[in-house]
Amino acid sequence: TTGQGITVGSNGQLLSLLPPNATGPGGTIKLSTQGADIVINGLVEADSGTVTVDQNDPAAATPAITIDGGTVQAATFNVNGAGDLNIGPNNSTAINLSGGTWNVAHDINLNASNTSFANSFALNATAGDAINFTGGTSDEPATLTLSLSGTTTFTAGAGGINAPYVAITNSGANLNLISSG
Repeated sequence: TTGQGITVGSNGQLLSLLPPNATGPGGTIKLSTQGADIVINGLVEADSGTVTVDQNDPAAATPAITIDGGTVQAATFNVNGAGDLNIGPNNSTAINLSGGTWNVAHDINLNASNTSFANSFALNATAGDAINFTGGTSDEPATLTLSLSGTTTFTAGAGGINAPYVAITNSGANLNLISSG
């Protein structure tokens, strides 16, 4: 499958909600395609639960997972991408997680000037090629602020970790940037 697979529009919501005083784990929301694009412009929320975005077995395609102008909120946010993961390329985007694992075959592209992380979190993010932190200019660098609750690692392949005009600040735990390039 190629092209558009799943789109959560700007007014769309996928919700797995718990009552305010509920105990125990939350529900799961899974968006999965056989390699088609997944676009989140709305709200995907799993209170105390898990959001998984997954592309598997693409047929000679380089699909994208794009979160642009939306919010993903969950205790655990997992991504298994057969192509690129694009976060906040054009619009303000919120990623509110406590932990998760992101694995993509190609690039992770995160626009620091458009992306916010509201919670303290721990994350393992791996890109088969490059991790690109963008959003700043030589006149006005962007700042990506990461409040970490546990060790967080960004690992890139031969394309390396690129952050031209982006200042990355972290607090609370170790931030590891590892590159094969």
